Amino acid sequence: MYATLGLSLTTLAVIEVFTTDRNAATILRDSYLLWSVFYTAAIIKIRVEATDFDIIAVNRFGIQLWHVLVVAVMWGSVYFSYA
Repeated sequence: MYATLGLSLTTLAVIEVFTTDRNAATILRDSYLLWSVFYTAAIIKIRVEATDFDIIAVNRFGIQLWHVLVVAVMWGSVYFSYA
């Protein structure tokens, strides 16, 4: 999932570079928004793997806390950059 999502997000950013007349700052801001979506998907994936499939057998609290912190900072940054 991570590789496919990362490739998709990068491809969308490259397509935006070549098909629009937007400046670099706008494209980077949009890319940051896409990577915020990526990290949000990572949180959901870790949770599903741990609860539904029992793939993660170790205590995932630290992993989950780190991803939640990163996502909160990223979405806060996205909010303030678009506001």
